Amino acid sequence: MAIIDEFSYEHPDNKGYGRSKRLRLLPSSDSGFLTIERQFHKGWKHPNKPRPKIHAIFKILSSDSSLLPYHRYRAIVTASPALRNRTKNPANEQFLFHGTNRHCTLAEDSSRVRLCVLSKCNLCCIIRNSFDVKKCGSKHRFRRFGTGIYTTACSSKADDYALNADESTSLRVLVVSRVVVGNPYKRRQNATGLTEPPCGHHSVVGEPGIDLNYEETVVYDNDAIRPAFLVVYGDAPASKSKLHSLVAMSSMTSHIPLALSILGTLAGSLTQKAASTPPAPPSVAPLVAAPPAPPLPASAPLNVPPPKPSSGTTGAVSNSASNNVGATPPATNPIALCEVCQIRPKHFDGTKIHPYCGKTCANKRLNSNAASGPVNSNNCNFCHNRPKYSDGTKTHDYCSKACARNAIGPQRKATGGGSTAALCQAPGCQNPPHPGHDYCSMAHKTLGENLCLMCLQAPKMANSHFCSQTCIDDAESKGPMILEVPSGHVTFKSVADQFKASWRHGSACPPVRRVYKILVPPALLSAYNSYKTAVETRGQFVAAGRAEGNENRRWHGTRRICNLGDKGHTQFCSTPSCSLCCIIRTSYDISLWGKKTGWGRFGKGIYTSSTSSKSNDYSHNDCKSNLKAILLNKVIVGKGCKLLQDNTSLTAPPAGFDSVLAEKGGSLNYDELVVYTNDAIRPSYLVMYEP
Repeated sequence: MAIIDEFSYEHPDNKGYGRSKRLRLLPSSDSGFLTIERQFHKGWKHPNKPRPKIHAIFKILSSDSSLLPYHRYRAIVTASPALRNRTKNPANEQFLFHGTNRHCTLAEDSSRVRLCVLSKCNLCCIIRNSFDVKKCGSKHRFRRFGTGIYTTACSSKADDYALNADESTSLRVLVVSRVVVGNPYKRRQNATGLTEPPCGHHSVVGEPGIDLNYEETVVYDNDAIRPAFLVVYGDAPASKSKLHSLVAMSSMTSHIPLALSILGTLAGSLTQKAASTPPAPPSVAPLVAAPPAPPLPASAPLNVPPPKPSSGTTGAVSNSASNNVGATPPATNPIALCEVCQIRPKHFDGTKIHPYCGKTCANKRLNSNAASGPVNSNNCNFCHNRPKYSDGTKTHDYCSKACARNAIGPQRKATGGGSTAALCQAPGCQNPPHPGHDYCSMAHKTLGENLCLMCLQAPKMANSHFCSQTCIDDAESKGPMILEVPSGHVTFKSVADQFKASWRHGSACPPVRRVYKILVPPALLSAYNSYKTAVETRGQFVAAGRAEGNENRRWHGTRRICNLGDKGHTQFCSTPSCSLCCIIRTSYDISLWGKKTGWGRFGKGIYTSSTSSKSNDYSHNDCKSNLKAILLNKVIVGKGCKLLQDNTSLTAPPAGFDSVLAEKGGSLNYDELVVYTNDAIRPSYLVMYEP
């Protein structure tokens, strides 16, 4: 499955990285390392500044949700008239340098790759959240080209802005960003009043000659830039030695027992009253001096591990810990424990303490809430399954524009015969749509047709309904449930087209009004996939150009007691006789065979058809509804045995076959597909259509 790009920590090549671990150290042989190293040296143009040595280059990894707006913006720029005929690098995307302040020791060596939580550390803020044009001027009041995000191809110029606030640091760092320059507006003189590039342009490039000595590139949209690499450079002072490191470590080590004692006392006070007589202070063994070590070379490599304390230091810690008889034993703060298991501590991602220790406990709480019945108030007011959308300042009532439109109803057309939508229907877009359409551009139309069915914010991955592993996990953990597919989505079109193409009765094909993606529980999906693998192993269908296990989509009509599938109705009923809800919730059960019709043309099996109009004959409403329901299923056909005449005694396919393919011409007017095991079929879509 394709992830947005190589800078995503959800990319398969970046396993082990995530929200709290975003820096990936590149080997010197890596193509990215060589590209940035070459650009750094080429861009060092100040004649009076010696070119420093590069110690390391890290790749900065971001989430798919952070990278998506950048990709959208790049697509819009690519489609602009000024760049329409540009074939090579159509968005004029460039790697440019940016210097900023660092209040921590991030990247000082290869082990320091965790972002700090200091709000004043611009470096960590940029890596975590990318750039924010609102902060322009917070560091330097003078803005040569107005309120924008400033970058440069001149590494020595960016170096002027790279500042270390932590006195323990000796190296310097520069951020290398991907910047969508687009069609630049070139200037040699200041323009401090700018808040956006001139019309028809996407950025401002300051050229040297009048007001500048070195070039600058300024963009005015947060989505035009994303951090990509971190360059660590400079010369480590020769005065630092292993001895200094050992002494510092030993000094901290000698205070560990005292710190543990204090923490234990504080934690204990949360659960019990303090004793009337205070505990005796802990005894701290004297520090055993470490033997001197040879000094480090002037430019120590980043991958050298920190020195281990000497045996004397270790002994000091051990003795002090064993002699700490007067201290209160450390107690675990019950507030910091996972809200589900009450055993492990709550997960901390570097910026936020979560209520659970991990995904397992989070899913347990989620499933228990789902089983208890009430609808989650944090979920969309229409579909009740996806979380409400938050734009950073406000949490809306719906998860997406699609659900908002469904809940509120279609808007009236403009008097001039314009679009039915007041705004472009792409997520986050506030532009008016093109007259007569739902989107403002072809790029946004393509985005809207390929949205992730879980979050409805990011484009789905190839061969998947979801945009990322996060949404896949979220969807699987919430199953069983149904997610409405937007009417303009490629999935809606695929299902509706199959419904229409397979309507073979003489009557006119009714229009499809709603399509829902069915999410089955992980256990049911796993059993289905295992069966598919076994059938594929026997039949080798992929080698013959077919789908794995000869998987096909087939229709099934059944009885509906409730209004599931009608507008705003996505919650299952609890009526055992509602076959529709039972099938979606737990899939098909061959033990229920014959309860509806009393017989089976091809014995005791699960019946489907490639003919939607045939399955329509078995779709019945025992409720008041203007729509009928039909299921489109995934079925493992495997090697099918073709039959023309009835065989009501079958309880399994004939020997050597995996299913029965009943063809029209003998006993049937329309085809049927019969499987004889529950794991050969799973409901995939719920289709609502007019009677």
